[in-house]
Amino acid sequence: EHGILKGVVTPIDVLEAIAGEFPDEDETLEIEAIGTDAWTVAGTADVRLLEQALQTHGLVSDEDGYTSVAGLLLHHFEHLPTVGETLLHDGFEFSVTDADAQRVKRISVRRTGATG
Repeated sequence: EHGILKGVVTPIDVLEAIAGEFPDEDETLEIEAIGTDAWTVAGTADVRLLEQALQTHGLVSDEDGYTSVAGLLLHHFEHLPTVGETLLHDGFEFSVTDADAQRVKRISVRRTGATG
């Protein structure tokens, strides 16, 4: 109305409003399927989104005090896991593949069918 540019809406903005965020070219996916029953997951990935990707329920409950996959591992291990540590939980094997002294960065998830 007054000739002031407040912002620009691009075609990508419209598509993202409809379909959700698209990863940037240099961005690593938080949850990536690497096989029929295998995924690689960022520690910061939301546990509820992981449940959707794995088509399961029960990884987290409303009473749990964590929202990330790294939080899930910290809760069950009761310490900061290191590379190679593995958790069997709810029919899945969670293996830490990348971590440092402060955080779990990447986890390999594999469907086992066993519960634990």
